[in-house]
Amino acid sequence: MSARSPSDVWAVGSPQLGGRFVERWDGTRWNDVPYPRTGNAVPYAVDAAPAGGTWVAGIIVDGSVITGFVDRYEVGVC
Repeated sequence: MSARSPSDVWAVGSPQLGGRFVERWDGTRWNDVPYPRTGNAVPYAVDAAPAGGTWVAGIIVDGSVITGFVDRYEVGVC
């Protein structure tokens, strides 16, 4: 979880916790954020950078091959 402000908080979760998710708190409620990756992508960390953009990092598991990834969301664009 990472907060840019009290009304701009981001959270990510992994399939082990009940399903992959990226969510954003708008100061009133949590909103689902469409996540562009499919398959075995597992987001593990998020950073709502003060200067803009929100970064999500995780891994993709394909058999015995594990690949890392980092995705960036623009501020105000979900």
